[in-house]
Amino acid sequence: MKQIILSARIASYCWAGFLAVSVVTETFASTLTNGLCAYWPLDNATGCNNKTPDVWSGYDMQVIYGGGNSSGFFLTNFNDNMHFTNDAVRGNAIYVNNNTPAFNGVGNNGMALAFKSVNTNDLVPINRYSPNSNTVSFWIKTDNQHPIPNSDQRVWCESDYIRTYASVIDLSPTTSGYDLFLRQTPPGGDPYYGSFSGGSHTTGSAVITDGAWHNVTFEALPDGSATNSGTYAVYVDAVLDPSFVPVKAPGFWKLDTVALFALVRNGSAGFITNCMVDDLAEWSRPLTTNEITEYMATGITNAHVVIPPLTISVFASDLYSVVQGAKVTLSWQVSSDASGISIDNGIGSVLPMSVCGVGSTNVTVNANTTYHLIVTRGINSVTNAITIQTVTGVAAGWNYVGGFNENALGVLANQGNWQTLLSSPQTAGYTQPQVLQTVTGNQVLGAAGSTELSAGFFGSHGIGIGSTNTVFFRFYVDGGINTNDTVLGGIPDVDVNVGADDAALRDLVDFTGTPPLVGGSPNTLGAGPGPAVRIFRSAGGVGGPIDLTANYVDGTGTYHYYSYAASVDAAGLASNTVYNVWIDVYNNQNDPNAAGGIGAANYYAVTVQKGGDAGTIIPLFAYVISDRSTNSNETLNEAFICANSTAGQSTNKFVRFDDFYVSTNVNHGLPVPQGSFIVGTVTTPTSININSVSKTGSSVNLNWSTVPAGSFSFTVWSRASLTSGSWSTVASGITGNTYTVTGATADQAFYKVSSP
Repeated sequence: MKQIILSARIASYCWAGFLAVSVVTETFASTLTNGLCAYWPLDNATGCNNKTPDVWSGYDMQVIYGGGNSSGFFLTNFNDNMHFTNDAVRGNAIYVNNNTPAFNGVGNNGMALAFKSVNTNDLVPINRYSPNSNTVSFWIKTDNQHPIPNSDQRVWCESDYIRTYASVIDLSPTTSGYDLFLRQTPPGGDPYYGSFSGGSHTTGSAVITDGAWHNVTFEALPDGSATNSGTYAVYVDAVLDPSFVPVKAPGFWKLDTVALFALVRNGSAGFITNCMVDDLAEWSRPLTTNEITEYMATGITNAHVVIPPLTISVFASDLYSVVQGAKVTLSWQVSSDASGISIDNGIGSVLPMSVCGVGSTNVTVNANTTYHLIVTRGINSVTNAITIQTVTGVAAGWNYVGGFNENALGVLANQGNWQTLLSSPQTAGYTQPQVLQTVTGNQVLGAAGSTELSAGFFGSHGIGIGSTNTVFFRFYVDGGINTNDTVLGGIPDVDVNVGADDAALRDLVDFTGTPPLVGGSPNTLGAGPGPAVRIFRSAGGVGGPIDLTANYVDGTGTYHYYSYAASVDAAGLASNTVYNVWIDVYNNQNDPNAAGGIGAANYYAVTVQKGGDAGTIIPLFAYVISDRSTNSNETLNEAFICANSTAGQSTNKFVRFDDFYVSTNVNHGLPVPQGSFIVGTVTTPTSININSVSKTGSSVNLNWSTVPAGSFSFTVWSRASLTSGSWSTVASGITGNTYTVTGATADQAFYKVSSP
């Protein structure tokens, strides 16, 4: 008599929410496709040779470099740095060598494989899709040339590339085992996304770096609390590691990318090298030990051919706010088998300038314009849109970075050319810079409220090697900073760095210049803010002067310090006063004759104008070595504002900024006239535009709009002749933007609207 086994089988695609009961005989059918969401055999390249296919759901991985670059990651092809090898568990495997120098002029550009999800319905990253019930399994082998492994050599990761919360979950090999790294710190206690630490490491003891192939299976196991909490487990070669028992806190992950060989994100990334990986798969459920053993033995044997979905992975511009008539670079990454790629507003088909679905084009923007990218394949079509804003009245020779009048009031976040750091290991206490309106309708950026970091990108106007350009901005310190803060119980401190840099918005330490140990021997090199000034409450004690400083340590270990208070005015910076600042940036390769013989890769000079456009011009200092002087191949691609948290720093936005520009060469002119920095309600509009006038019987209907929009008081006037006679008041104290004149029986009348 045959043995009959009753088994519950989950449908053979990613979790569908029902069970089908079937009767089977002696041979137990494989359950490995139950809950399977993606399977990358890593055996071959398809299409344009920059993909290795997911043969289950079509989430093909692409070869990238620059995975930690602020400009985004870049597609490339398999090459000597990353290629297929027949030293594999099955078929082929992927080998990576990230010991080679940087290429294509992009720093921090080790190679990786990545799939970036652009649809929240995608089944991977699996920890986004199924946060407390999933499995990730892959094979790893490190050869004899592998450097000493450490907890920052990421072999598998799921991350949030756009870095809203800088989320990441990843595994790294170490000399004694492996390391799990978790980070997610939603600002403001987000009730949906979980707080998974500011960056915690948990180690396991099973060795995976002995030169042999090992299977690593990582599982998230629900704990039954219905809060998406759980525990993590790791099996090495199907053996549970009892030393590994981390807990998953409640909540969901904010993730969009699956990657091998790196922590792929916008910011510095840990790359592994001399490493091989084979057969990566992700499930929306935990596997049993028997299933892990079966997967090790056979892989997925009944995978099917999948047509990848038609997608737009990237549609972006190097700048989102520009001087009217300037050019931007539009770029795209779409499905490589697209049959049509086009952009509207007169651009047309860009398929001829696309290679494997990737391309870019320069466009002149003459007005605020929304561009639509339309991608087709057969009867399928997808589209995406971006808007470029324009500004006018800018002097020749200047490129726009940010004046904030085109931004929405309130939290700056990511508007126009500006990006704000919302999450990093320290972000639980971060605050946001704010776009504030002044009494004249001008908008400024208020900063220096605890810890903040924002950058405005230069786009194609970056300061490249061999270039000398000027970065211009204005700042203003509100007098409230010199009065007692009731929360702090004293006069607030100030600590804000402002300047130019090339670093991604990863962490505050890259922008504070603490310690300023660059320009010295290799063992003293450290991160620094680049060509920058520091607005700082000096060592004069509580309530002491606010200074404008710059400092560095040279190759002899000598400390150099430049100070407005020391060289210009012992009272320091005046409050309620506009300061124009020109930073001349000399971005050279290492030159022993640079900076007056000091020698530097990049150095800078600072000129200040106290009192705004008609004030006193002061050459503050010249030939100051940048804290990033040892980086001899970097383009400085952003202006930044970094408020460094101190115990005595107020949350009020007392330091205000406006009018960031970068010149085409050294330029000490004014890009635009200064506006008001005095924050408050706009009392009168800067302009009134009458939109329509209509007459019905003896009634005349007037409609108007204002710049800026707001609630104002208006007066309507009239007279019989346009060129002569006195204006008579028709009505005053009007609070809306419309008015109807009654009893208008004259053959002709002229009207005007004023405020008040």
